Amino acid sequence: MSKSVVLSRSLKPEWLDMTLEFWLETHDPGQTRVRLNEYLSQHICSATVLRKTREILMHTWVDVDDSLRPLRDMGVSIFHSCPSRERIAIHWVMLIAVFPLFKDLCGTIGKLTSIQDEFTTSQITRRIFELWGERTTLVHSLSKNMKTLKEFGAIHQRKPGFYERIRKPICDERVIEFMLYGMIKSGNKLYHSISEFERQKELFAFEFESNFEHLNRSNLLKLDRVGGELVVSI
Repeated sequence: MSKSVVLSRSLKPEWLDMTLEFWLETHDPGQTRVRLNEYLSQHICSATVLRKTREILMHTWVDVDDSLRPLRDMGVSIFHSCPSRERIAIHWVMLIAVFPLFKDLCGTIGKLTSIQDEFTTSQITRRIFELWGERTTLVHSLSKNMKTLKEFGAIHQRKPGFYERIRKPICDERVIEFMLYGMIKSGNKLYHSISEFERQKELFAFEFESNFEHLNRSNLLKLDRVGGELVVSI
């Protein structure tokens, strides 16, 4: 069975901010949807595009799967208390947890930029086709995901078809912990080996410190041994 492509519209960080703000004020999906619809109507003219964008935003922060509600609630709890410039990382975690295509795109870019300074649209498309299959709808969705990364300031176009990754610093330990917790949670696994855990950091377009000392004092993450191998678990 082919994977479903859900993130089919580009998003702006401020739209995600407002979605979470409306949810925090009402804790009511219906009221959040109405207020979000009014807000987006100031920025999007097409009724179809507005509806699709609204539902993607709702799916990110409000109408989340039961398995992701603890992650969502954790993100909500630190949203206002963390530095405003680092809130983008909280949205990022939810996007990789909710939308598999976004996660695979981020992982692909992370792997490429770990060995080279820039990447191309053709490299990304080829790898995503390998993972998802070659579909017309996928090409459209992939372009919207790339635009979302540009809106987030995570990638910069050097010239047509050529991009570089931009890494933003994240210093708040609660945000870093949330990122690491979300990394494991989005993989639907109870734990990662240390080597796998380190590779998964490629999902994030952020500069942050995470070491054994950080893991040892974390309330969310644990260092364990499975079959004699050191692993990180939740």
